[in-house]
Amino acid sequence: TDDTNTTNGGALHWFIKTGTEYSLVKSVFGVNYYALLGARVIMADDDTVIISGMYYNTVDINDPIGRVWVYERGAGNTWTLSQTLSPPDNAQDSFFGQQMSCSRNGDVLAIAEPTDTDTGETRAGRVHIYTRTGTGDYTRQTTILDPDADYNSSFSWNQCRLSSDGTRLVITDGLGDTDTYYYTGSGATFSLDEKVANSIRYSYFTVDGTRYLYGDGTNIYVMTRQSNGSWTQTTSFTPSSAFYEMKVSDNGTTVVVKLLNSTSDFEFIRINFAESTNTFTEDRTINLASYM
Repeated sequence: TDDTNTTNGGALHWFIKTGTEYSLVKSVFGVNYYALLGARVIMADDDTVIISGMYYNTVDINDPIGRVWVYERGAGNTWTLSQTLSPPDNAQDSFFGQQMSCSRNGDVLAIAEPTDTDTGETRAGRVHIYTRTGTGDYTRQTTILDPDADYNSSFSWNQCRLSSDGTRLVITDGLGDTDTYYYTGSGATFSLDEKVANSIRYSYFTVDGTRYLYGDGTNIYVMTRQSNGSWTQTTSFTPSSAFYEMKVSDNGTTVVVKLLNSTSDFEFIRINFAESTNTFTEDRTINLASYM
C-alpha cells in the first residue's frame, strides 16, 4: 500500500464484522521507505492487542533493523498505539520482528531477531521474550541465543512459535542451517528441552503445551513431552492425499492440510484430532474454488 507516497511502506487495516458484512474502522500506514508495515501481524485472544512487526530502515533497505508496534483496543472499535518495541542494540540487518508469537492472553510475547550477531558469529540470530501484566507495557525478560552459535544459521528465521499458555517455545533456523529447538519456561527462564538437527519442523502445540503436531507432507505426527523434557512420538496419521502445507487450530484438535498436486490451489482436507484418545479422523475435503 502506498497511501503515504512511500515506496513499499505497507499498511495495516482493522475490519469489524456486523452481521455478514465487514466494515473498515482503522488504517495505519508505514511512513518510511520500504517499511513493509504489516509484514507480520498477531493478535491476542482477548482482542484488545494487535502487534505488527516489520522491517524498517530510513536509509538502506539492505540493512533492515525492524520494529514492533503494539496497539491496544479501547472503547468500541478503536485501537491506539501503546508501545513501540525495538531490538536492544538497534543493530543494522537484524530483521527484528521477522517472526513473532504471543500466548493466547497476550501476556507473553516472543520476537525473533534472526540475523543478530550477539554470539559473535555473523547472522547467528536470537529471540527476545517479553511479558506484560494486564494491559501494561511489555518488558523484555530474557534473550535466547542460538545454542550452537553457528555462522549464518539465522536462528529463528523460519519459526518462532509459543504455545497458547506461553510456556513452550519452538524455534527453527533459516538461512545457513535447518535445526529446530524446543524450549520450556516462563518469565526470564527458558531452558532447551530438545534439538532436532537438520529438520525444519513446523510445530503446533496443543493448549497446555504437553504435545505438538507436525507434518512431513505424507504423515502427521504427534509428539508428547516426557518428564525429562524430551519429546516422544505417540501417534501418527496418513491423510488420503499428500500435502505441502499444514495448519493446526489453537487447541490442536483440528488440522487442515493443503493438498499436493490438486486440481487447483484451493483444495484442503480437514482432519480432527481427539487428544483424549490420541486418534485422528479425516473429516472432509474442502475445495474453496467452488465457493468463488
